[in-house]
Amino acid sequence: EIKEVHSKRTLSMVDAELHAIYSSTDESVMISSLHGFETIFKREDAIITLESERNRRVATIASTEVINGILEWMLEGWYFGEQHTPKSIKSKEVDLPAFSLRGSLADKALNVQIVSNTNAAIERAARSNDKTNESIQAIETNIRYGMFCLTFMYFRALHHVRKEKAIWCGHHDMVSMWRQPPMSDERKKMIEEQKNIQFRRARIEYSMDKARKGEEKKWRKEERERFEKTKYRWWDAKKKQADQRLAITVQRAFRGHLGRKVAKLRVMQRVEHDSANALVNSCALQISRVWRGHRGRMVSKYIRKEMADFLLALREEEARDEEEEYAAMQSLLRWK
Repeated sequence: EIKEVHSKRTLSMVDAELHAIYSSTDESVMISSLHGFETIFKREDAIITLESERNRRVATIASTEVINGILEWMLEGWYFGEQHTPKSIKSKEVDLPAFSLRGSLADKALNVQIVSNTNAAIERAARSNDKTNESIQAIETNIRYGMFCLTFMYFRALHHVRKEKAIWCGHHDMVSMWRQPPMSDERKKMIEEQKNIQFRRARIEYSMDKARKGEEKKWRKEERERFEKTKYRWWDAKKKQADQRLAITVQRAFRGHLGRKVAKLRVMQRVEHDSANALVNSCALQISRVWRGHRGRMVSKYIRKEMADFLLALREEEARDEEEEYAAMQSLLRWK
C-alpha cells in the first residue's frame, strides 16, 4: 500500500512538472520528480523523459488494478477454494446477472440444493481438518516438551560431573598436597593457545603502532609536500603577477612611443598637406585672377569697340539726315 501511494504521488508530481514544462518556453528546465533531487534537462529531453515515466507509472498502476480485480473475481468465484466474503462486501446489494434469472423453479431449487450440499460437505471437511490440526499441535507440543526435558537432564548431569571432578581427580588428597597435579594435554593446549593469543595481540599492537607511526609520517610528508606545492604555487602566482605588471608597463611605454611617433608623422603629413593645399589655392587664385583680368580686358575692349562703332554709325546717320534736311531746305529756297 505504501508503494502504491508513493507511485501515485510520483505520478502526480510527474504530471505537474510535465504540465509546467509544456506551458514554459525556456530552453532548459529543472526536474526533481525522477530522482528525488533537482536535475537540469533540455526542454525536449525533459518532455520525452517525463512522458515515458508517466506512461510507465500509468501502465504499472493500471496493470496492478486489473490484476487485483481479476484476483478478487477469481476469489469470489472459488477458483482458489472456498473464500468467505467479508461483511463489507456482503452488506452491498449486488445485481444478479440476467442468466441467473432464467430456468424453472425446479432447476433453481436443484441448484440451491447442490450448493447447500457442497457447503455442508466443505464445513464437515473443515471440522475434520480442525480436529486433525489440533491433534498434530498436541503431538508437536509433547515432542517439544520431551526435547526440553532431555536437554535439561543433560545439562544437570554435566553440572554434577563437573562438581564431582575435583573429588575424582584427587586434588585435595593429602598425598598430592606437596606437588602440583599433572596437567592434561587439553589444559596445556589451552595455555599454549592463550600464550599464542597474547603473543599475536602484542604483535598486532606492535604492527598497528608501526602502521600508525608510518601513517603519521606519511601524513606529515604529504602535508609538507602540500605546503611546499602551495608555497610554490603562491610564488609562481606572484611571479606571474609581477611579470604581467612589467609586461604591461613595457607595453604601455612602447605603445606610447609608437603613438607619439605616429602622431608626429601625422602632424607632419597634415602640415605638408595644408601647405600643399595653400600653395595650390594661391596658384589657383593667381591663375584665376590673371585669366579673369585678361577676359575682362578682352570683354571691355570688345564692348568699347562696339560702342565706338555704334556711336560712329549714329553720327554718320545724323550727318546724313542733316545733309538731307539741308538739301531739302536749299531746294525749297530755290523754288521760292
